[in-house]
Amino acid sequence: MDSLEEPPFREVQLVRLLAEILRRLHPDAVVEDDLSVGQMVGRALRMDIVLFEDDVIYAVDVKGIPPQTSARLEELLLRLDEYRDAIVKKYRNSRVEVILAIPGELTPEKVRQLDVASIGLWDRSWISNAASEVGLSYEAEIVLGAAARRSAQQSFERRRFETLPPPPSFQAMLQSLPPGKPGWSQYQKLCKNIFEHLFCPPLSSPIEESSNEAKVNRRDFVVPNYANDGFWMFLRTHYRADYVVVDAKNLTGMSTKSHVLQVCNYMTPHGTGLFGVIITRKGTDRAADYTRREQWVLHGKMVIVLSDDDILQMLNNHDAGDDPAAVIRQKIEDFRLAM
Repeated sequence: MDSLEEPPFREVQLVRLLAEILRRLHPDAVVEDDLSVGQMVGRALRMDIVLFEDDVIYAVDVKGIPPQTSARLEELLLRLDEYRDAIVKKYRNSRVEVILAIPGELTPEKVRQLDVASIGLWDRSWISNAASEVGLSYEAEIVLGAAARRSAQQSFERRRFETLPPPPSFQAMLQSLPPGKPGWSQYQKLCKNIFEHLFCPPLSSPIEESSNEAKVNRRDFVVPNYANDGFWMFLRTHYRADYVVVDAKNLTGMSTKSHVLQVCNYMTPHGTGLFGVIITRKGTDRAADYTRREQWVLHGKMVIVLSDDDILQMLNNHDAGDDPAAVIRQKIEDFRLAM
């Protein structure tokens, strides 16, 4: 192993760092880690960190891998509600603040969902700032890893060139583009540029608007996958993702069954392979989801769907030095585990 290679991230390291930050921020409070707070259907409910201060209890759930999809976030919110109820019952105190702590960043929509559920968020920025306040910047940099160093360097570069107007971000371009037919081609181009920005390399540059020999099936763009290691090689090996077929739909509503079938028509074992992506503004309806399952079970074709929020999450990951492909990985896991 290269001696300069980044050490792997461990969730327990983040728990220890946060516990120490809290002890220094609240020297008169009691801070416990890995604390049992109750029982639920025969299993113990344990919080990573619990801070008791005056008559308020702060319960912190640390996730080394942030929830990258809406399904995972919704599942997490249900579980955090269980923790809250258990703490209220055990300590007979209704003033319980539940916090989600992550080493990355979430999209505004996910932050809004947390806020609606009355869940606080300690993300990478919060952790870095809090660590700096109590003299633990170096320790936080080590725990957060290369992403923290990259963010610090980007911040330095922005300060050096702050007199120059920054180019529009992909996030801003996506959010300013209205859904609907007038912006259809612009949306396709934007999605291609975003996909290339996020994944090329290790993937090769996208091939735009390719079609099969009969000129019947046209794809918005196809991304050749020649990766020889990592996640993309896994997709090529297990899901026949020799090429990633991508269809961008600038719809005002949800994608439907016909859109899924259209993408599946592009995918063949001896052609592009059997892995496709639909990028659309608001996700898919129930019939489309059923068709995706049917195509997987009957034909081995895997189609994942990326909404605006998913794209924003991947861009946030990339900007922070995290893996944008984590969203795609979790999408596949959610899809298969729900079968």
